[in-house]
Amino acid sequence: MAISRSMLPAVLLFHIVSSYKSLAVIAQSSRTGGDGHRHLIDEIREAELKIVRLESILEERYSTLDSKNTRIEESEKVVKEMTSEFDHLQSVLVTMKNDSSCANERFDQLEEEVRLLWATARRNNFELHSLESKAQDAENRLEVTKSRVEMVTAIVTEQWIQIQHLEQALVIAEKEREVVKGQVSRCSFLKFLKRHFGNFFDDCREVLETTWSMVKQNHHQLQRFVKKEMQKSKHTAAFANKEVVFFVASALITFPALSVGVFLLNNFC
Repeated sequence: MAISRSMLPAVLLFHIVSSYKSLAVIAQSSRTGGDGHRHLIDEIREAELKIVRLESILEERYSTLDSKNTRIEESEKVVKEMTSEFDHLQSVLVTMKNDSSCANERFDQLEEEVRLLWATARRNNFELHSLESKAQDAENRLEVTKSRVEMVTAIVTEQWIQIQHLEQALVIAEKEREVVKGQVSRCSFLKFLKRHFGNFFDDCREVLETTWSMVKQNHHQLQRFVKKEMQKSKHTAAFANKEVVFFVASALITFPALSVGVFLLNNFC
């Protein structure tokens, strides 16, 4: 018969009581002496041997009990695992039933998604075609703008040549002015004008020369001003490049001087 853990205190108490009794008997026999004393010692030794055997049996029963407890715990663990697996399988079965009941709804959702994807694809194709058309229009406008720029560049080049011609004419006019200045002294009318309006003409000449010097010195500022004014208008903003601005600024400087020179040549020569 196996000894449970609850019986261990009783067994130990029994051994303790037996030990006390043996000690009491030894004490009493020590007073009586003789063969009785040796007989009690033999009984005590025999009792000790029994105790050792009982302890050995007790340890063996302990080991057996621990093994049984271990097997019981392992069995309980297996039962728990099987129970958990059973619950999982039951949950999977319920899920499969729910999935089978929702299969038609999912199929309908997929059909709706496919329909939406087709609609999106058609819309994207239309937008792509529209973007290609806009890109082609932009390319055509770019070609037109490029053609206009080339035309403006050609015009600017031609006008630049004209400006150079005008500058040469200005040099010639300056030389002719010197000639006219020499002829003024021989012209009676000019002598009259010089005698009565000489100071006025001198003042005008000084003003023109001062103005001309200031304009030449501020030529770059004039270019910036012309460019700013051209950019204000949507009609001239496209032509506000470096060449055109330089031409306009140069024209603003050159044309007044040429006009004065032509006026003098036409009226005093």
